[in-house]
Amino acid sequence: MKKGNRKALLISLIMILSMVVSTIYPTVSYASELGENSQIQSGSTNSSTGEEKESDNKKPEQTPEKDKATDNKKPEQTPEEEKPTDNKKPEQTPEEDKSTDNKKPEQTPEGEKPIDNKKPEQIPEEDKSTDNKKSEQALEDEKPLDNKNTEKTPEEDNLLEDENLLKVLEEELNEENEDYGFVVKINNNTIETESMKKISFNLTYTPTSKGIQAGDSITFKVPDVFNKVNLDYTSECFDKTESNGEYTLTFRELPNGQSVMQGKIGLEAYVKKVDEDTNAKIHIETTGKIESGSGDIDVEIKPGDKTDVPDAKGTLKKLVEGKKSTTVFMPVKNKDINYSIQVNEKQEELKDIILYDELPEGLTLINGSVSVVTSDGKEVSDFNIEQSKNSISVNFGNIDKSYTVKYKARISDKNAKHGNKYKNVARIESDGKKIQEDDATVSIFDRGDDYLLTKGHSGATNITQVGQVINYQISINDDKSPISNVVITDNIPEGMRLTTSGEAGHDFRVVEIPMNGSWTPWSKEKIANNISYKVEEKRNESGQVDKVITGFTINLSKEEVESKFFIAYTLKVISIEDSYINRAVLDANNSEIDKNDEINFKKNSGLISAKKEVDKKVLNSSDNQIVKYKINMSTYGVYDAGQVNLLDEVNSVLEISNIKYSDNLELKKEAGDGKNTIRLVNKYEFKQIKEGEPVQSWVTFDANFTNVKVGETIRNVAQINGSSPPGVETTKQGYAFEAKKVDALDKNVLSGAKFNLEDAFGNIVVKDLVSDEDGIIQSSVKNPGTYYLVEIMAPRGYEKLKDKIKVEIGNKDIGRIVDIGNIENIRQENPPVNPPAPPNTDEPIVNPPVPPSTDKPRKPSSSSDTEDTIVINPPVPPSEDIINPPIPEVLNPPVPPSEEMIETPVKQIIPIPEVVKPSVSEEKNNKVKDDTLVNPPVPPKTGDSTTIIGEILLVIGAIVGLIVLRRNKNTN
Repeated sequence: MKKGNRKALLISLIMILSMVVSTIYPTVSYASELGENSQIQSGSTNSSTGEEKESDNKKPEQTPEKDKATDNKKPEQTPEEEKPTDNKKPEQTPEEDKSTDNKKPEQTPEGEKPIDNKKPEQIPEEDKSTDNKKSEQALEDEKPLDNKNTEKTPEEDNLLEDENLLKVLEEELNEENEDYGFVVKINNNTIETESMKKISFNLTYTPTSKGIQAGDSITFKVPDVFNKVNLDYTSECFDKTESNGEYTLTFRELPNGQSVMQGKIGLEAYVKKVDEDTNAKIHIETTGKIESGSGDIDVEIKPGDKTDVPDAKGTLKKLVEGKKSTTVFMPVKNKDINYSIQVNEKQEELKDIILYDELPEGLTLINGSVSVVTSDGKEVSDFNIEQSKNSISVNFGNIDKSYTVKYKARISDKNAKHGNKYKNVARIESDGKKIQEDDATVSIFDRGDDYLLTKGHSGATNITQVGQVINYQISINDDKSPISNVVITDNIPEGMRLTTSGEAGHDFRVVEIPMNGSWTPWSKEKIANNISYKVEEKRNESGQVDKVITGFTINLSKEEVESKFFIAYTLKVISIEDSYINRAVLDANNSEIDKNDEINFKKNSGLISAKKEVDKKVLNSSDNQIVKYKINMSTYGVYDAGQVNLLDEVNSVLEISNIKYSDNLELKKEAGDGKNTIRLVNKYEFKQIKEGEPVQSWVTFDANFTNVKVGETIRNVAQINGSSPPGVETTKQGYAFEAKKVDALDKNVLSGAKFNLEDAFGNIVVKDLVSDEDGIIQSSVKNPGTYYLVEIMAPRGYEKLKDKIKVEIGNKDIGRIVDIGNIENIRQENPPVNPPAPPNTDEPIVNPPVPPSTDKPRKPSSSSDTEDTIVINPPVPPSEDIINPPIPEVLNPPVPPSEEMIETPVKQIIPIPEVVKPSVSEEKNNKVKDDTLVNPPVPPKTGDSTTIIGEILLVIGAIVGLIVLRRNKNTN
């Protein structure tokens, strides 16, 4: 080949290369943009891994073996090395860009789960999902959120489960206690003590939602092993009755309809003398409910000062007053002592047994007091008994059983004094030989004058409020020693008064207990004849002068008696004092003894009663939605500033306002208080001045019920020092309905559907009702009637309802929510994967139409005109699964192609992409109708500048080629 011809051929190749670059470059640019989108979208929806599976609608004859196109692509339109996956144009998809968007769910690997049937093409590239958002563009490692906007961690799930469990338990507890007005909690169900010791325990009573009613009661059943039983309670709340060891406190009806709040009751008692381990039960019965257990307080009593008696060597054991030793308090003159001697405790076979017992000097045997009893307590007379002034003997003979000898002795020592001891020794002999002996000892103790006078009180450990009642007791000559000229004088403390003074002797109880006799109560007449009162003038609360009893004197006996006296009377607290000192003076045996009993006043322990009120118990949705609440409080006793705490946590659905309260309260805020928390404390000291006149305080506020749903009941309960008065309820009545949005097939709930509610005339009554995450659509209306729900936006991936949903609300439906039931939506049908295939003819493949232009198609400046050329990168009709990426604003509307352009084959035409931007429809811009391609997608003008450069190079190359050829011809 000549040199010039080689140059001409080189130039022609340059022109062809320029043409190819100008055609391919815009396609590559556009495909690159698509690649960026596909990388974002590929993680969330319907991608397949490994070798792509062929779509069900592919025709085998259209797919070469080498070319495994996945979505209905024609093999002749796809270069062998390119394997696009999702109905994309081959010229828009570089080999390395294997986008997987817009595939059907059945093409999704197990590891990937589509999220809520959302269309990925509806999410712009810049919207990238995070954990708590719904997004179809989530990466492969993100899991579906099941139509919820937030993803809960396991810890949050556990916390929610615990909260639900607590709510269920609380509801069960409320249901369990709803039949009772209060619950009783005992602080100690088991007590261990010793003989002659004091025991005590407390219980608290807490009202339930039903509340404590007048007549409710708490009863203490105390066995006779206890004495000096004292109940500590709030006398303002209770009436007390006592009978045969049963002590009953009955709740009173408080003034002004107020309710009893939480309170405490204490019980004190003394254990009587016991000689062996004893188990006793104090039983509590109540019209309320015992929080746990049966209401029994188990008391385990041990004989405190009893020493362990070692077993005698099989035959003899001597005791005095049931013990090895005992103490007798002075004076001891003529006091009797009980002895016992146990013989043959082990029930051995003994022969010729005689018992001898000699009393020490200072003790004298009481004639006729000797007896013999068997082990079961039956007295026997089978044995010979001999007795003298200070000794006894019992001849048992041959025995194989156990017996006990009992007798009494009297202290006859005129010179008995503190510290004296009287030891008594008993022995048994057999055949004249001593085989066993044992002893017991009596000691004398002088305790001074304490035995003559003791003074105490019951009814309360401390004074807590005005009106409280205190029971006083005076005990005289506990040892029943000889006593004469016995006179008792008692003063009444400041701040207290006798409960009744109109009827002579009515306020007092006097009992005499002789040495060897039973209790003998004095009659009212006897008391009246032997009592005198001390009267003083005192000013009352009104400033007037009253005559007030401030003391009394009772003449008990002028002659010498061996008796114990017991006096009881009742005082009531009429004013607050720091302490209340009661002084009693005993004049006996020509000497005086005085004893004081003091009770202190205890602050912050009185009674607080309260009542909550609401002005509307039923509220219609058409009424004024403002509801007024009020709490009235009455405080008895004395409370320091800040010690009366009122807390009201109002339901968060309400909007509260206009909070007002009495001048003696102040509003407080603490960390964690919500916007609907009302917290008040007493601003000053609350001090009750007069009985029946507690310190009053109050609070009121308004609550807006606009946001409360029709049919819902709002309950409000306040707390005062941790205890709650009965709550109040308001029920909102009106007309309302609800429905549930669900999938037509699997009935799963659907969120995000939007409706308008229209009346029968088509007027919109309520706009934009949206189904929530539970699929619920709910609304209220002012009047009953017929309404229609019109769906204006379906849930994503679902067909919008064509028909209206009828809603019927009648007059009888006021105050309840009418349930319409399920509203079902059908999932959008998946469009065909492949567009209709063109007729199978022998004619060459026809280029898809290019928007009309005034210019005719250009032919390449190549010498090979006669041979058919393969069309390079023609546009491929899109599948309905594909929605084009966002396209810039349309400037030129598309022009549909003519039939002639479709039917006539075009050969040897290389289309130069002069791009006209097509319009995009609202839903899809690539539908095929009647086998005619409408608005095929075309690449954007990303390569326009490159195309112009290519055209210029073609022109320059052609000119240069012509010049070279002409010169060659001239040369030749």
